[in-house]
Amino acid sequence: MWVLLLGAGFAMIYGAYRKWSWLVDPPEYLWPVYSQAFLKKLFGRRVVIGWTYLFGIVFVAAMFVSLWSTLAGGCRSPKTWALATTAVLTERNRERHDLLGGREHTDENVREKQQLLREWWGVTDRETLLAALRWIDEEGHRMEFDRVVRYVATRSPEELVKVRDALKDNAQARQELEVVLAHQAKLSDKSLLGWDYSRYITLCRWGYLVGYLTEDEAWDRIMPAARRLQKTFDSWRELGENYLIGREFWSKEETERNGLLYRQVYQHLLDDPASPWNQCAWDLDLAGKGG
Repeated sequence: MWVLLLGAGFAMIYGAYRKWSWLVDPPEYLWPVYSQAFLKKLFGRRVVIGWTYLFGIVFVAAMFVSLWSTLAGGCRSPKTWALATTAVLTERNRERHDLLGGREHTDENVREKQQLLREWWGVTDRETLLAALRWIDEEGHRMEFDRVVRYVATRSPEELVKVRDALKDNAQARQELEVVLAHQAKLSDKSLLGWDYSRYITLCRWGYLVGYLTEDEAWDRIMPAARRLQKTFDSWRELGENYLIGREFWSKEETERNGLLYRQVYQHLLDDPASPWNQCAWDLDLAGKGG
């Protein structure tokens, strides 16, 4: 989109310079439907040329200023960076990247998030939330992923074929095996850390929204997790890819139901200049809690 808009601006400048007839000297009978013809009818060809030059220059300058503002970004805050680690799910849920809780603190939003925590995490209060956070921190899905990696390492290719066949009636276990076989070499010792700690930070955000954590308590957990993610991965692209692999490992059913949608969200975050991933430099200094 940026390229098209800049191209249009440069086309106006170049067209005025080359005196393209359709741009600066159109037939006057087109004045009811074509603004350039209308200007020519009122003020003459020279004014049209000057106006086109001016409009093209202003248009290009505005696009450059807007693009620079977007890419230079408003992300100089470690806290903003930390929230961006949950961008895939935040964007998928159409929530806000700039709010700790992801949504405004209204009774309706609190009730909806409490229900989500209860149904998907078994979290009903502060104690069960802290237990879920401890599980992610100490084990997470990366523990099971690593267990399958170790199992695969002890089996020959012929044995793995038999294992695949034996799991034909256990779709989830077969899915876990296939994900490990497809990605273990690339992930190496990073395992599913991106998936686990993105969810950890998400839980902290939701826990704050529903009142199970105070704001300070949420940030005290979020920032160390964010620094660990930054230390482990090299880019937003790599972190996002790890999240998607983890999601595939976690649930074959959910992957089949909406995995493509999550992949599209991931690509949107990479492509959109206004996304938090493009506004936040990966190597932003995350020293301290942020501000």
